[in-house]
Amino acid sequence: MSGYMRQKYQSKAVHGVYLFELGTLSVLSSAVQLLAGAKILSEVTGWPFWMVTVVLAAIAFSYSQYSGIKASVLTDALQMLLMLGCCALLIPWALSTNTGVPNLIRGLSGASGEYAGLFDAKGLEVLMSFGIPTVVGLIAAPFGDQCF
Repeated sequence: MSGYMRQKYQSKAVHGVYLFELGTLSVLSSAVQLLAGAKILSEVTGWPFWMVTVVLAAIAFSYSQYSGIKASVLTDALQMLLMLGCCALLIPWALSTNTGVPNLIRGLSGASGEYAGLFDAKGLEVLMSFGIPTVVGLIAAPFGDQCF
């Protein structure tokens, strides 16, 4: 994207701004993914957080060095298959247990039951504080984050 912007605007300054923004975004995005994953695995396994962080970073670095973009595509495909498999197993199981669909629908109004609809006061509060920022982030991510 930075190369395209340099060519379009014929400006090294624009190119530099895009390189800085995309580089920073890439580093911070990777850090969030690494640290969040390490925290979850650390809590589940009881292993030290720093050790899990180093191991996850080493795994990602090693397969990237070994096979580059091919390794990234392969791991993304395996992750997608794993997620779809888990969904195929867990969603029917969750809906068939004693909770069922009616309780799922009742749960959409929140644990306290105070979120009755999108256009009441509480619904608008959630929409403005969480819904709209999330939508903007999800729409903007493919343009700002090169991994998409």
